[in-house]
Amino acid sequence: MSEYAWIPVAGFIVTFYCAWGGGANDCANSFSSTVGSGAITLRGAVMIAAVFEMAGVLLMGSHVASTVRKNIIDIDMFLDDPADLMFGMFCAILSAGIWLMVSTYLKWAVSTTHTIIGSILGFGIAAQGWDAVKWSGVGKIVASWVLSPGISGILSAIFFLIIRNCILRKKEGAAERLIKFYPTLIVVSMVIYSLFIVYKGSPQLKLNKTPILLAVGISVGIGLFCALLSQLFYVPYLRKRLKRFRATHQDMYKVKDDAE
Repeated sequence: MSEYAWIPVAGFIVTFYCAWGGGANDCANSFSSTVGSGAITLRGAVMIAAVFEMAGVLLMGSHVASTVRKNIIDIDMFLDDPADLMFGMFCAILSAGIWLMVSTYLKWAVSTTHTIIGSILGFGIAAQGWDAVKWSGVGKIVASWVLSPGISGILSAIFFLIIRNCILRKKEGAAERLIKFYPTLIVVSMVIYSLFIVYKGSPQLKLNKTPILLAVGISVGIGLFCALLSQLFYVPYLRKRLKRFRATHQDMYKVKDDAE
């Protein structure tokens, strides 16, 4: 097996290459709306992504890695020739990295997840035939591709309708209502994020063994703490920004008042 020792080393390097391609192509999914709206700059988005994308990999990447390793192809079929599995995984990650860079250069919006799963399926079928594919596992992954955007779309529509009808379309004080509502958004967001990390987190930190009730309690506590911080520090900052904006654009507000 010493003749194959180069594969883990080269695979480590190629994995970083693939992650680079994934970040170049997929990172827009997370930051396109905030950068496009002017909430943050492109440089700020890159800096935030560099920290928190890596944090996500460290805290929750084990579940994705486990799914990719076990639930796509039957690795037991490679017990007699593990070198084929090593080389096949190396080829999968290399081909995924190349495809991501090509598609990014051509400005195609592709999925890193779809790419790597397709690469693994390809090498598994080439090496061991169609029987190597765990169709039940692949079916669950494909189902998640359909359900995730559907559920996300429904939740986004609900939040949008609540904010639009209860805050933005009020005749007076829409901006102040939105500022007051901001800590509530922080609570909801942080509880969801924290629950995923605490309940389904890294096995190395033994987070995957956290009882569900304890995970919920910790997540709610984190959400309330972050909301308190936002109420104490960020909400006053938003009010100052709003006051400065109104002072700078007072002519616009005067015209609006005269029209009413």
